[in-house]
Amino acid sequence: MTNSVIIGFADRSETEQWWTDHQQFENDGSAIPFDEWTTITFNLDSPSFVANADNGATPYDRNDYDMIFLNIGGNDHNNTGTFYVRNLSLD
Repeated sequence: MTNSVIIGFADRSETEQWWTDHQQFENDGSAIPFDEWTTITFNLDSPSFVANADNGATPYDRNDYDMIFLNIGGNDHNNTGTFYVRNLSLD
């Protein structure tokens, strides 16, 4: 299991290839404790990845997003897990 948590925003209704025009935010890679509640905060002014900067550098520059995605744990591992998300808020 990796310590990766990514939250992203995309305009899925505009194109089926939403990953070509999205913004995402990844935690800093520090160790995330298992089996306990953990708070992870992202600065929406500083995306870690912007697929198309011509459409804006932050979510505040856009008004067409209609999808939020959450990636917990990364890819290519065989460990199973149950993840709970509580009090997700966007300010």
